[in-house]
Amino acid sequence: MNTQFLIRKSNKNMNKFFISFCMIFTFSTQVLALDLTDYANTATVSTTESFDTDATNNSDTVQVVPQIPLTVNKVLLPASDDGLFIMDANGTLGAEAGDGATSSTNVIAGNVAAFSETAGTGTNLTNYTSTYECVDQNANVITSGAGTSGSFTMPTTPVSPVTCTITNTRLGASLLLQKSWVDALVGEEISATTTGLTNNASITSDASIGTEIDAGTAVTVFVGEVATIPTEVFTVAANASNYSASDWVCDDAASTTVAGGGSLTIAAADMANTITCTVTNTRGDRSFTATKTQTSAKSPVDSAGDIIAYNVVLFNDGMSSLNNPAATDTQPDGTVITLSGEVETGGTGTNGDGIFDIGETWTYTTSYTVTQADIDSGATLTNAISVVTDETTVDGDTPVTDTADTPVAGLASFTATKTQTSAKSPVDTAGDIIT
Repeated sequence: MNTQFLIRKSNKNMNKFFISFCMIFTFSTQVLALDLTDYANTATVSTTESFDTDATNNSDTVQVVPQIPLTVNKVLLPASDDGLFIMDANGTLGAEAGDGATSSTNVIAGNVAAFSETAGTGTNLTNYTSTYECVDQNANVITSGAGTSGSFTMPTTPVSPVTCTITNTRLGASLLLQKSWVDALVGEEISATTTGLTNNASITSDASIGTEIDAGTAVTVFVGEVATIPTEVFTVAANASNYSASDWVCDDAASTTVAGGGSLTIAAADMANTITCTVTNTRGDRSFTATKTQTSAKSPVDSAGDIIAYNVVLFNDGMSSLNNPAATDTQPDGTVITLSGEVETGGTGTNGDGIFDIGETWTYTTSYTVTQADIDSGATLTNAISVVTDETTVDGDTPVTDTADTPVAGLASFTATKTQTSAKSPVDTAGDIIT
């Protein structure tokens, strides 16, 4: 630090003439980095000349007031928030940055210092609550309050660097995904996860009783964020076609209803609330037909050993795929056979995959060999089919049945022959016996 002193002298001599002179001195003083006290440099001049009769003006003093460091820092909550800010330390602007943004300058002790922040690229200050606090080097609070700017007088007793921290807390709400099942297949499972948020909401829902509501875990979301609402994923992808799905219905301030892939904007009006978004899956009508038809040409049957051939045709005429159809054939003599070897045709799915798809036809063949007891009985031969699926078994539905009737036409016949067995023929005497 350089300091200049000016000392000016003026006196009268014996002959009444004025004599004046001035002297300029320059001194250099090193100021330590942390030495913030005032400096007072004094220069004093003495002379042996007899004309200097006034010694009161032989010195001069320069008071040096220190420049005090002022730092303005940014704290973001959460620190991962993507907001950008520009910090202002008494007119000195820092670089645009997020959490940790800063600016600094020097301010003369005793002067008013101002601090503030402005929003950077893509940032809206209304999405935050802002507070500030300024402290000296001993953590003594100089000023604090709510807002994005303030001012104070730089301290002089003692002189101390000042750090101001502006804290921005992102306005938040909670987001919860919810799944409503209506008449679902027990064990059906879906998953869904939002995207685009700092904290994304998710749900995995397993239909344990068929008709129920399951909820995921609520997460914190922030005002101004935009969520992409998910399209739910079925664990068994083919089963998705068994259900009608609603849009996601959200109870946010805007009462948003959105299909999977749409967006939900977190608004200031949602602050401190829990936004619940619910999707409902209703399983379609489960129905199918079973038809049993005799395909052999002989009807009625009339002989033991005749073979009656049948076709059993199942058709899914409902709005839901079905799993593991089980066709049980009860033959005329009471024998029970589980049919297999079905031929799958048509429908919305893949033939041969074992899933009874919407619009699909399953065809079985079976037969029965007529017994002598059947012919002797003469009663109509009834062959019955009964079919259940996983869904009808779980739901307690009645099995789907059908019958095929074949009449019996037995050809019963006999002859009667009477023969004379006695040797005498013709007879000629009374009392002859004819046998």
